[in-house]
Amino acid sequence: MEENKVFVVTSGEYSGYQIEAIFTTRFLAEKYLSACGLNDHNIEEWALDEWSARLEQGFCHYGVDIWENGDLRCPATKEHSDNDGYSFPWFAKERGEKPFLRMFCWAKDEKHAVKITNEKRIQLIAENRWGERNEGWMWTK
Repeated sequence: MEENKVFVVTSGEYSGYQIEAIFTTRFLAEKYLSACGLNDHNIEEWALDEWSARLEQGFCHYGVDIWENGDLRCPATKEHSDNDGYSFPWFAKERGEKPFLRMFCWAKDEKHAVKITNEKRIQLIAENRWGERNEGWMWTK
């Protein structure tokens, strides 16, 4: 096995995304694709125990929604996201609303998560990027 990694054979996108097989080496994953004639599949490299140090330090994963003026749209919550656990900002809005920043991040508690998200909000405003349509843009409800 390559150092703390696995090689995941996947197919599809979004709701059609699925894991087909997991291997300890890229060679075996490629051999699987070849043996099965799977030309439209991907091999993803995943780290093992990537967040163990953060968990041992007492960090949790939080989601925070914040308006441009710094008010929270709703309380920060512990939650999982599809972004591999790294801080990841994106904009969302409900129909008729102005955009709000939704961010997932590792933090010690709710207050820390809000601080991290607020710092990102300030940075985006300073860069004139507030509400910018990006890959994560979505409509809720």
